[in-house]
Amino acid sequence: MSLEIVRVVLLLLVAAAIAGLVFIAKGIVKISRRQILQGISYVTVGGLILFLSFVFTIFGVNFGSPRKDAMRKATRGSIANITLGLDTFQTDTGRYPTEKEGLDILINNSGLGNWKGPYMRTNEVPKDSWGTPFRYTLTNGVPLVISAGPDMKLGTSDDIQSYSP
Repeated sequence: MSLEIVRVVLLLLVAAAIAGLVFIAKGIVKISRRQILQGISYVTVGGLILFLSFVFTIFGVNFGSPRKDAMRKATRGSIANITLGLDTFQTDTGRYPTEKEGLDILINNSGLGNWKGPYMRTNEVPKDSWGTPFRYTLTNGVPLVISAGPDMKLGTSDDIQSYSP
């Protein structure tokens, strides 16, 4: 059940309990002592459910956070692997790939004589944890690998990159 459904059900239960108490107080509904004792146990259970719903509402929002953290860590790991491939490529060829060559040259030789790759263990350049291709730039001879992050848009505050320029 989603959190919204749980909240609606709990709200309906609380409303029904309040309406029942009002009917009993006004004498509209006649109940015996045994029924009152049974009602107290229902109120206890309802109170417990209400308490748990408050706890879930307060702390339940953070249940998705470990997954997001894991996806960020996995993306950082992919960036580290790509950076290692770039460094190995640079050691073999004496330069980093151009932006035009991109990250694909780590897997497929475009005719370089001293290319000793592939420099990655996959058959294609990996994507980040959200399925977005990594962006590669080369500025002043320094490579930068960027993930668009959870919002899948480059240039926003949640981007993940190989270093902070």
